[in-house]
Amino acid sequence: VVVLLHDSNLKRTTGYNKFIWDVNYEEVEKLDAGIRFGRKFEGEKVPTLDEVIKYCKGKINLNIEIKSNGHNKNIVENVLKVIEENNAKDFCVITSMDYSLLSEGKEQEPSIITGYILKMAFGNFENKINADFLSIKHTYASKKVITAAHNSGKEVHVWTVNSRSDIERMKLLEVDNIITDRPVTVREVYASEKNGAGFIELLKIITR
Repeated sequence: VVVLLHDSNLKRTTGYNKFIWDVNYEEVEKLDAGIRFGRKFEGEKVPTLDEVIKYCKGKINLNIEIKSNGHNKNIVENVLKVIEENNAKDFCVITSMDYSLLSEGKEQEPSIITGYILKMAFGNFENKINADFLSIKHTYASKKVITAAHNSGKEVHVWTVNSRSDIERMKLLEVDNIITDRPVTVREVYASEKNGAGFIELLKIITR
């Protein structure tokens, strides 16, 4: 059963000190993944990918990051199976820091949209990557990087952008997607006709 979990270990979110590959789903579905974050979250469960896709269908698009931990054999096949069973290819993309998993995804389902997650972005890397878009740390986003990626036919998604000034910089750089913990702030910046930064600050932002 494919579940959504950021950590390899269940302890931080559920208090259950076991790695995800050492438990079965019957154990996982009994865990409370909310109480450690406050009483109002009590009873929240570790969600399955199937549950999330069903809940989000018709509401929002999904960026599904496939993590590589050496214990999740057939993870790409299983993820694609859930997407296919829910007829969800039109609103789901898969991303990963493990390039081999993306290649496997394209081989199994050529029409699936893939994104390669990069912690760094140096040199002429964009043409060497067989993915539909690049997902880069926002501190490495520059006009040169964005232009090069766009010229190679790839979108640029940036993470994780939370400060208003960084959001304004990403808007000026014309990135294609912003990954953030503050979606309301991003909407406010993009809805505004002019950025809050002054002229000198805008010059600094553009030339970074």
